[in-house]
Amino acid sequence: MKLFNRIVGFVLLAILFLWSAVWLASPYAARHVLSDVFAQQQLILDERSSVRVNLFRSAVSISDLAWRKDESTVFELEYLEVKYSIFALLFSELRVDHILIEGVEAYIVKQGDSLDVVGFSS
Repeated sequence: MKLFNRIVGFVLLAILFLWSAVWLASPYAARHVLSDVFAQQQLILDERSSVRVNLFRSAVSISDLAWRKDESTVFELEYLEVKYSIFALLFSELRVDHILIEGVEAYIVKQGDSLDVVGFSS
């Protein structure tokens, strides 16, 4: 019985450590990935922007998101939270349970035949 309790305790501790590591690393990983994607469109992610993945609450939250292009802001988002079903992800299914959006500003510029929507040109 003591061995079983130790194994269960170790597994729970490992899960807690892994989920905490994901939460702590998520802003840095998101910034790295998004910077590469935005670089293709000459967009810059604002240094105040924060993306957090919280596996305990099954939520992704983004705060103070701002994209800049040529020294001007093309998109701003005060706060976004998406809650999802983590068990559905195990079966390659995405189920969003809740979306909260606050303070969105998107800038659209039309010059001749070109349309620039939040920094992405058509």
